Amino acid sequence: MVLTGKDQVKLKTRFIKPTKPLNILFLNSSAVFGGTEKWAIMAAEELQRRGHQVYFGYRHRVIREAAHAANLPVVHFSLLNDADFVSILKMIRMIRHNNLQLIISTKVKEYWLGTLAAKLGGCKSLIRLGINRPIVNKWKNRKIFGRWSDAILVNSKPIVDTLLDAPFIPPHKIHHIYNGVFFPKMLPEFDENPSPFIFSFVGSLIPRKNVDILIHSFKELSILHPEHDLRIWIIGDGSERENLVELTARLDIAQRVKFWGHRQDVPKLLSHCHAFVLVSDNEGFPNAALEAMSYGVPVVLSNIAGAKEIITDRQNGLLVEPNNEQVLSGMETLLTNSSLRRKLRENARDTLENLFTIDQMGNRLEKLLYGLCNG
Repeated sequence: MVLTGKDQVKLKTRFIKPTKPLNILFLNSSAVFGGTEKWAIMAAEELQRRGHQVYFGYRHRVIREAAHAANLPVVHFSLLNDADFVSILKMIRMIRHNNLQLIISTKVKEYWLGTLAAKLGGCKSLIRLGINRPIVNKWKNRKIFGRWSDAILVNSKPIVDTLLDAPFIPPHKIHHIYNGVFFPKMLPEFDENPSPFIFSFVGSLIPRKNVDILIHSFKELSILHPEHDLRIWIIGDGSERENLVELTARLDIAQRVKFWGHRQDVPKLLSHCHAFVLVSDNEGFPNAALEAMSYGVPVVLSNIAGAKEIITDRQNGLLVEPNNEQVLSGMETLLTNSSLRRKLRENARDTLENLFTIDQMGNRLEKLLYGLCNG
């Protein structure tokens, strides 16, 4: 990816950070841990590292455990529905007692609750949108996105374009900041002919992720290349897990597919893998792919808008259509072409260091939040 002159100027713009830290509440009501949750934990952790007082509001245990692992102070909210006035009142008390300056809502369920509590309590609100979907022109969205929220944060340019199509969203509210990723001190040693060869997936097990296509393609690859010991590691959890486990049994590959569930040690697992496959129908910005690339794992991604902001096909990854034939072809390419795997691995690292470091994300996010809170 080549930056334009205007983008290069933006990256070099100097930001003088005010000395006073901010008091921030993140909200996440998810019952599973996916890309949005990963971003929220990383962003909160980075802001805390920079000296800000950060609280992490959660509903379900999986999010509490992830926040605890990152040493973030947690606060439980019921976050039941739009009429959950108990959660709204609890947030308003936090705004006043903890001098909160900003509420960052990261899931649809708490967009309404977080923005309403911020408006009533007298602090700023930010909506973080991590997937590309139209915002329907109805009164609730006009209130949340158009009037009550102070800013809308997105992680890919296609989401910006989609939001600009909504006539009730003021363009000045929309802010685009790429996700950042941590880098290991050293990459795992490259293996020309690994055995077993381990494919990996990281994310929520939900229909739009097309993990069933990945599993069917893996079955076909096993038939085409019986000389290889092939495995898949499925890292994550969600509503489709039981169906996917049953699918591996029907295809007679259950012994080759390991379902890890939600894990706190994803980087450690990725360091043992040789290819990463994510063939979703829709993504905002595939954070899991960034993490795989940072650990030297070549990636196969759906040829969707968000992925194109990271990947140049056959230069730092492979882009495929999310169907069995192309996914199979991408997986077979990484299995049989070790020189290409090495090239993709090395170029991917360069891409991340240029555009997607956690420090770059933290700088831009911090600048945005200070601008909101200090006018």
